[in-house]
Amino acid sequence: MKPALKGQQKFMVAFSMELDTMIEASFVLRSNIAHAKHPYSDCEFVKKNIADVVALLETNNEKLKPLIENMLC
Repeated sequence: MKPALKGQQKFMVAFSMELDTMIEASFVLRSNIAHAKHPYSDCEFVKKNIADVVALLETNNEKLKPLIENMLC
């Protein structure tokens, strides 16, 4: 039973860490919108928010950064 418990605990810790990262990303978006004081419609503003979220959720994916920077407005 101990190996099963260890497996379940490992899964729950990984799930909890992923959830914490998603919550942090939502706080970053909320903060960016609050500091900008304008609607979520400006292209550069949207690109900045996407870049911030990708930096939090996909820290090891270097292919996404140039794609976001080269998005057309």
